[in-house]
Amino acid sequence: MPYTLTPNDSLQITEISYHGVVTGEDLKNAFVEAIATSISNGFVRSLADLSGSTICASLLNIHNLPDVLFEKESMDPDAKIAIITPATHHEIEMVEYFAAVSRNRSWKVDTFNNRAAAIEWLLVND
Repeated sequence: MPYTLTPNDSLQITEISYHGVVTGEDLKNAFVEAIATSISNGFVRSLADLSGSTICASLLNIHNLPDVLFEKESMDPDAKIAIITPATHHEIEMVEYFAAVSRNRSWKVDTFNNRAAAIEWLLVND
């Protein structure tokens, strides 16, 4: 399992930290687990840190991920996901693509290159 999941009670966010090689199935499983954790804790914000990972997922996996998260898993429509991007250009493009597809479907997803900016965005009330 190339991720760890931690509920952060002080910030009221669910944190997913990825490490090593991450497949499309890993991304899906981690987000499904994060949604369940968020629901059980009453959180509507998640932070996904991909900075220490290598994404090995197809564009189709990335494109279909918002449907899994937001529709099939019944994620709260007020939920916000901040993503800390990986290091390489190709992986940044994959993460940006996921964020764009999500935003096109009216979900609150954004990408950041550092934790402080991601948390600041998550904690701002819309």
